Amino acid sequence: MDFINKDVAITGGSTGIGFATAKAFIDAGASVWITGRSAENLHKAAAQSNSPKLKTVVSDTSNLAGIAVLEEAITDSSRKLDVLLLNAGVAVFAPIEQATEADFDAQFNTNVKGYFFTL
Repeated sequence: MDFINKDVAITGGSTGIGFATAKAFIDAGASVWITGRSAENLHKAAAQSNSPKLKTVVSDTSNLAGIAVLEEAITDSSRKLDVLLLNAGVAVFAPIEQATEADFDAQFNTNVKGYFFTL
């Protein structure tokens, strides 16, 4: 597909599937914002990509303040998003009887609440 002059934001884009997707969008001509909670991982992704079309935003989608950081970055760029890929996700792998409320909240806040409020 042709994404020349298109703007894409990918939550959870500093590693794995999110980063691979960001590279694919860039190769197709898009400008891409990727988010992540780790400034270090975002810096590594930017260095690996080595593309002026990649922008990074430290943003934690598990909370509204983190989501607002992404919104502000895009608004400040005076660009309009063409694609929003909700990719951020966390998981705690443990038997249900060992799951804690904190585990549940971390997963729910990122994987459900974060998607809802980012959209």
